[in-house]
Amino acid sequence: MKLPPALDNIHKMKNAKIIGVFLVFIVDIGLTVGIMSIPGVTVLLIAVMQILLVVVSFLLLYIFGVREFKWLIISGLTIFIVLGIVLAGITTYTLFNNEPPALESENLELHDGTVDPYIAEAGATCTFSVTYMGNESVDDITIELALTQGSVGNTNYYTMDEADLNDTDASDGKDYIYAIDISSSDVYWHKFTLQYANVSVNTTNNFGPITASQSRVFMLVVPANLLNSFCNIGSFFFIIVLLYWWLGTAKEKRKEWQAELEAEKAQALGEEDSREPEPAEDEGEFTCTTCGSSVSESHNFCPQCGEKFEGIEEETSGDKAEG
Repeated sequence: MKLPPALDNIHKMKNAKIIGVFLVFIVDIGLTVGIMSIPGVTVLLIAVMQILLVVVSFLLLYIFGVREFKWLIISGLTIFIVLGIVLAGITTYTLFNNEPPALESENLELHDGTVDPYIAEAGATCTFSVTYMGNESVDDITIELALTQGSVGNTNYYTMDEADLNDTDASDGKDYIYAIDISSSDVYWHKFTLQYANVSVNTTNNFGPITASQSRVFMLVVPANLLNSFCNIGSFFFIIVLLYWWLGTAKEKRKEWQAELEAEKAQALGEEDSREPEPAEDEGEFTCTTCGSSVSESHNFCPQCGEKFEGIEEETSGDKAEG
């Protein structure tokens, strides 16, 4: 890959490779923090930023001299491990400092789904609540809480209770609650499900309650963030590295084949030049009857006087045959 002279000379500076890897760390962390801090960020924007992050990472490594396939792979692994750990730290900070918004379903039949308290100690009682608003009779509907324990992945389902038994009209909203004693120190997430007739309506998932310490939460989310770093970002980086290696290998192969072809051509030309020229056959001569000059049998005219010879070649040939 050709670079402008100003950029192509950067890899010649002292400790250029170390500086390049360090810069990639800073840029990747900055872009990641920037993505995570954007309110209401969309999946498309995240994908675009991840592609930008990968391209910038590769270019910086290349500019600062990390161009060998092996070192690109090692640098990529190191960078994305660190990035996964940074993502885990950002996730932990976000969980403890930003209470998630209330849950709701797409059609808003279920909304204002929350847990209180969101952060608690193990053994605390946490109350889950959600509001149903619809035209179905309260006797015909069931609202369930799905609570998942993060470290083991077990999900338990609980049928929620009506907050006010005297409220039978759900058209203006009816609250449902359920209280659970959370005994384990862990990270939980939950969602709510509305069921009636053959219909099932779900809210999105959300974290809560969190009953573990920040250090334990960090350790719990590290594997997931490492996997996210490698699958969503690292995989694209390694595809670019493999493509770069393949193109470089193909280029070198072409050079080798071209060199072999030129060597074969040079050898063939040398053998041809070394061959001795075959001696030319002696041509017979006769004397021009007009000027007396010697003339080769292959000539039909005398080169001195221009006399035209007719039948000389045939006669000469005939004389040779008779002789």
